[in-house]
Amino acid sequence: MKHTNVDTSGTFAVSPTRVPFAEFAGPVRDYGDVLAELLRAAVALVSRFIETVRVRIAINRTIRELQRLDDHVLADIGLSRSQIVPLAYCLGRTNRR
Repeated sequence: MKHTNVDTSGTFAVSPTRVPFAEFAGPVRDYGDVLAELLRAAVALVSRFIETVRVRIAINRTIRELQRLDDHVLADIGLSRSQIVPLAYCLGRTNRR
């Protein structure tokens, strides 16, 4: 893109040496790459946070459901109350999507 100037005769003159914002063309492209990389990193961070929250919700749900059972039912499935929390965390870590 060439910069155009108006001369005194009313016609347009094209200046081949002056390109508007040419000195900024290189850095803008570099900043664009940096911004794209930052955006990808931000999306990955948010996705990881959302997945962590989902896993934590599933762990808490498992703990609540198992703690509602009485001791006889827990014994029937081979668990004691002291094993509920470690089991829920173990299942939460292995069942990630």
